Amino acid sequence: MKKTYQYIALAVLTLGMAACSQEDDFIPQGNQKGAPLAIASAGVADLTTRATITTIEETDYLTGGSMGVFVKSDNTNTRYKGDNLEWNYNGSWKPASTTVLYEADATKQTIGAYYPYTTELTDGTCAIELPEIFGDDYEDYDYLYADHVAVSTNPMSIQMNHLLSKVTVNVVIKESEIGINDAIKSISLSNVPRTAVWAVPTATLSGYGSAEQTVLYANDTDNDDAVDNYVGYALPDAATNLGLRVTMQSGRVLTAKAPISGGMTGRVHYKISLNVGKDKVEVGNVAVVPWGTGESLNNGIADEYIPNIDGQNIISLSALKDAVREKLSQEGVTSVTVGGYLSEGMHAAIISAINEVKDEGAVTNGSLLAGSVTYTVHATFADALTAWTDGTTLTLLSNTDEYPDDVTIENKTIALDLNGYKLSFNSTDNMCIRIEETGTLTIRDIRGGGEYSAYHLAFFVNGILNIEGGTIYNSVGIQRSGVVNMPAVCCTEITSMVRMLERMAMEPSICREAQFLRNMSFGICREAL
Repeated sequence: MKKTYQYIALAVLTLGMAACSQEDDFIPQGNQKGAPLAIASAGVADLTTRATITTIEETDYLTGGSMGVFVKSDNTNTRYKGDNLEWNYNGSWKPASTTVLYEADATKQTIGAYYPYTTELTDGTCAIELPEIFGDDYEDYDYLYADHVAVSTNPMSIQMNHLLSKVTVNVVIKESEIGINDAIKSISLSNVPRTAVWAVPTATLSGYGSAEQTVLYANDTDNDDAVDNYVGYALPDAATNLGLRVTMQSGRVLTAKAPISGGMTGRVHYKISLNVGKDKVEVGNVAVVPWGTGESLNNGIADEYIPNIDGQNIISLSALKDAVREKLSQEGVTSVTVGGYLSEGMHAAIISAINEVKDEGAVTNGSLLAGSVTYTVHATFADALTAWTDGTTLTLLSNTDEYPDDVTIENKTIALDLNGYKLSFNSTDNMCIRIEETGTLTIRDIRGGGEYSAYHLAFFVNGILNIEGGTIYNSVGIQRSGVVNMPAVCCTEITSMVRMLERMAMEPSICREAQFLRNMSFGICREAL
């Protein structure tokens, strides 16, 4: 039975107030401004690996080791902010040295974190490397992150996520073909990078190394001296085929490719079944499930993930598209709910199917890993804005020309997918998308060829803007607290702009509001700049 994890806060950390005399200095406590900022808990979606954990009511919490904490604030007093602060767990989370103060204003202060802590950061990034061979210590290679959220209360509860992709390979051996004198020696991932640069505390990876071979760990889950599965991790990557290499004791090497729709995604567990015969290896199923243990096969049948619509099981990506088209072609139907955990490739197929029957307006959907995803079609871009709530993606289904109003993003983390269309704001007024300090926006272009433009400022960034695709016309204005992330884009001119951002972060007096990035096209690649 599928286990559902629900994030809950631990009991609020009580900060006792010591008795004081008139001569003692008053120290604010709890939710008062100037009180020491406290972390009540660091919850983890699904199971942790490297981290020591405690499970309370089906929710996992970090209860060991050290994490790095980032606190941002526009307060000129440096005690209200700090970068890469070490927090240790010893019965509760405590700062190792620097104490940050609570701003008591969720619009002015944010917090982010990552695990495990390291002092080796360069401009907010660190190099990570997966091993050539995963041993029984494979759990020690997991990384966790919690992107910036508003500090809305004191103490805060932090929600962690897995950075990497988990891979489990289950094997069905056709003994009649292989024979008793041969057996599997190892299974490897053959075309994945093992190194990357991690922009903590976000999920952004760049500077990928070249594709190499990584040997998975032969996992005996029930200690019966028989391998139940092969397990390890991979860096989320755009490759749509995961290369598998099976090495036999006789020295024979068999290869196969497992299709990964849309490329590998972080926070996802890929469970792959292999049928190994005398002369070849065949991929059975590729299951996309939440993080967890890699169960062995039951009678050679993989725990296959199959999405469903209205209880109707779907057997292929094309069948999924057919079902979506049929549902939304019905008169008066404007939404479709897909049951299960979706990969990026499945999402792209659903958007494509929706666009075939709905050629105006926009569509909104929630998290692909929620267990059930509802896609709702809106007649216009303006209508879709009302449903563009925290954690949702808005995807264009047609061009939207000269939109007449500002769009303000605050107190939410959302995504805009241009989907090959054009979104433009009023050609004569200073209308644009404004990202406030508590807002995070990610721009994507799932189909390619999408454009975004405004008359003066395309974006006004006080919070966080992640650019993953599309062509942006006109300028991007950032305030001192604003952050623009552009992962591994193939353009030397954009690289120089990234360096400009880094310089501004170091020397904010250079310019309080910078305008740059004119008519740039952002296309993702995996080349180190």
